[in-house]
Amino acid sequence: MPNLALDAAYRATEYRVFTDPPLVLHVDHREPRLSALMAGGGAWLTACNPGSRQLLEAENACRMAALRDELRIAYLTFIKGVAIDLEGLWPDEPSLLVPGIDTGRACALARKHGQNALLLISIDATPRLHWLG
Repeated sequence: MPNLALDAAYRATEYRVFTDPPLVLHVDHREPRLSALMAGGGAWLTACNPGSRQLLEAENACRMAALRDELRIAYLTFIKGVAIDLEGLWPDEPSLLVPGIDTGRACALARKHGQNALLLISIDATPRLHWLG
């Protein structure tokens, strides 16, 4: 069972996708414009702040570069984004929207990069919080 405060923080976060115009995602809220990008579903991934421990910006940048490289090697496309704590208690967290990645691979990458959870995007364009527990 996830920490309730951490779960609430993930659910209150705004997930911004750097498209033109930008998309703003929220957990459990369908985003119709996401359907065109995510025909087969996908995931929102980050390699930053493993285990919800804040790292220095330079460390997070290196971790994100490694994640982007892994996605490129697997021939997976991605769109850059950022997770924003609207209460301002947590720094903005660089992230990637990965169309077409299957759930197993997305979860494996999130675990490899020390994440507690990730967003899985269903074919109905609804981001859902998935705890790796």
